[in-house]
Amino acid sequence: MVVALASQKSIYNSTNETVSLPQLSVTNLWWLANRQNILENISFSIEPGEFVGLLGPNGAGKSSLLRCIYRYIEPSKGQIEYSGKSIWQISQQEYAKQLAVVLQETPSHFNLSVSDVVSLGLLPNTSIWHRTSEKEKYLVEQAIEKVSMSEKKCQAFEQLSGGEKQRVLIARAIVQQPQLLIMDEPTSHLDIKYQIQIIELAKSLGITVLASFHDLNLASVFCDRLLVLNQGRLVANGTPNDVIDCALLHEVFGVNSDIKPHPQNKAPHITYFYSEKEQGDE
Repeated sequence: MVVALASQKSIYNSTNETVSLPQLSVTNLWWLANRQNILENISFSIEPGEFVGLLGPNGAGKSSLLRCIYRYIEPSKGQIEYSGKSIWQISQQEYAKQLAVVLQETPSHFNLSVSDVVSLGLLPNTSIWHRTSEKEKYLVEQAIEKVSMSEKKCQAFEQLSGGEKQRVLIARAIVQQPQLLIMDEPTSHLDIKYQIQIIELAKSLGITVLASFHDLNLASVFCDRLLVLNQGRLVANGTPNDVIDCALLHEVFGVNSDIKPHPQNKAPHITYFYSEKEQGDE
């Protein structure tokens, strides 16, 4: 999964003006499993360079939506386009050059060192039999250094902590040089320090990112825009200030809250309250 296809395509409108296409476009997307609607009529688009957060309670369909986008599952209906072209019309290798994926659960890489795992990011542009060039070795070294893992580059990947593994997978994505990074709750089991570090690393790449979050405050601080799913439907799409309010949090997440500007960047910062019944039960 690395560079290529088209960085960004353009079309001309009726007045002959250049109009840029979204980098990713999802239109009327449905996905059914066991005859049940998991995703229902979802539409949105993402512009190049946006950092977009995907929110919703457990079972809302976040992972299912991301799996459709990175082609792990095929939608029942609807369309997903990358730079104006259906992702199903793009070869698997070519799409892999455009898109990198970092998941919540780190994969097993038995007997592979940190350097070996990061080097896997080279594969979409080469092959398993390719002899690594000096330029590619340098790219791997630089990626490992960027995620502050140089001291452990020879250590077995399986021996790393959860936060360290996620940093290595970000380094692999850096080597891959994708135009779009998909992250499916990559910070859920990490200490807060590593949660912030992983998101800062992803944001520093300067590419388009679509990431699902459990932590709404983390998403509010770092994301340019938020998509909110509830029971398989897209119920909100906008900036954190447009999307996050007490009514939505109560309707979608079932919580009572108070919202004030974050002291650093004025993004919405949520404080949660127990219900009166829960307080009385303490």
